[in-house]
Amino acid sequence: QQPQRLVPGSPVRHLFTTFEFTYLVITSAYAAELYDYLTIPRTTKPINSVVDLAESNIIWMTDHEVWVFGIMHAEDSNIRKAASNFRAYPTPELIKLSESDVPYGLGIERMAGGHYTELPYITEKFINKSRVMRDNYYVSPLVVNMQKGSPYANRLNDIIGRMERWSVLRMGSGLCKEISQLHETVRHAVVNKAYQIPS
Repeated sequence: QQPQRLVPGSPVRHLFTTFEFTYLVITSAYAAELYDYLTIPRTTKPINSVVDLAESNIIWMTDHEVWVFGIMHAEDSNIRKAASNFRAYPTPELIKLSESDVPYGLGIERMAGGHYTELPYITEKFINKSRVMRDNYYVSPLVVNMQKGSPYANRLNDIIGRMERWSVLRMGSGLCKEISQLHETVRHAVVNKAYQIPS
């Protein structure tokens, strides 16, 4: 019988035994596909600007093509590339796609006061797994379409200009939030009143 190279009970033997046991556990975990639970989830660079959106090549979508009409022929190549990744789908399909495990972006509208519009395809499940892009994709002034040569055009331009100078549009987004809260309070009061038992 050959003599053992490692003396029983020696520190070197304990070290090798520990390594063998660790190797066995890690190999078994990966073979059993438990690596999702034992490793840090893979993260990607956050999308904070149009350049990031273009480089990520991510598909982003909303419920209408109007979101990209004004930027399809932009001079900036990043804006054009990101606009080419745009898709328009009906709301039920947007909800289904946004809640899937495939990474998608959804368009949201940030108002002048910093509030966001409520869109039917922005669900709680999508919000929990998403983040808002820091920069705006593009900023659009107030747009009104009128017939050419309309007698109201100059007056309407004057009114819109005054609204922008007086920050009425910013106040309007704040008022929308307050009206929404008031509406919710009134709705709760009506519901509570409807279910009260008369004495």
